[in-house]
Amino acid sequence: MAETVSGSLGVGVVKLVIEPETQGINLAKSLISQAQKKIIKPKIQEDLIKLIQTIIVYKLPQKN
Repeated sequence: MAETVSGSLGVGVVKLVIEPETQGINLAKSLISQAQKKIIKPKIQEDLIKLIQTIIVYKLPQKN
């Protein structure tokens, strides 16, 4: 059976899109940490972390 993103992790990624900048950065760090701990398959983990990073890049284009 294919591994899926757990509910709270998946909801967190969606919530990241609407969070204000200051809270978004902290949420992104937390989500990346959760992904590294909860997702066993490297490809899924990598894809989710890239998605989180992409959301932050588009949300905060002026930041590095």
